[in-house]
Amino acid sequence: MVMSGFWSGFFQKKDSTSPIQRRTVVVSQEGPVDQSLRDAVTGLYNRKHLLHRLTANMARCLRSKEKMAVILWDIDGFVDFNNRFGQAEGNLFLKKVSDSIRRSIRSYDEAFRSGPDEFCAILIPADEKKAHEVTERVRRAVSKDLFQGEAEYANHEFSISAGCIFPSGENPLAESILYEVGQSLYQNRIKKTSSKQSV
Repeated sequence: MVMSGFWSGFFQKKDSTSPIQRRTVVVSQEGPVDQSLRDAVTGLYNRKHLLHRLTANMARCLRSKEKMAVILWDIDGFVDFNNRFGQAEGNLFLKKVSDSIRRSIRSYDEAFRSGPDEFCAILIPADEKKAHEVTERVRRAVSKDLFQGEAEYANHEFSISAGCIFPSGENPLAESILYEVGQSLYQNRIKKTSSKQSV
């Protein structure tokens, strides 16, 4: 006996998976990536995925002897900007910075939002020249191009601080790598502040 469309549908096995189990999966260069690993505001990978990729890439570089650069950026004065112009404009600012980072790295490099106003990139292979080029492209974009021609921000100074390291593998833990590059950023910010004060 052939079932009607109604009864055929009635006896079909229901999907028992939860919404969490059915989360969207996107495909990236390292394979399928759960959409929950993306930052909702910028579309970049989030800190959770950054930690995973640091560990995986450090192991890869130890095997292949490739050189890995880890760059960390922190937007100067972002809290003040957010308080002055509002969260919507703050989110737009973050999106503009993330787009600048995407344009500044190669298609096979990886970019992440690692904190409220922090961004990170992993470059493989990379040397000092390549890392400097990427860091400077992002710095110029933030300081000159982000809100160019928008009168509302004409009197607001935009800048971003950066740190960069080349992990050797002596301390391959992801959190240790982030701590080290964070110290590099901190030292560079101190130098930048001292330089401004001496002018």
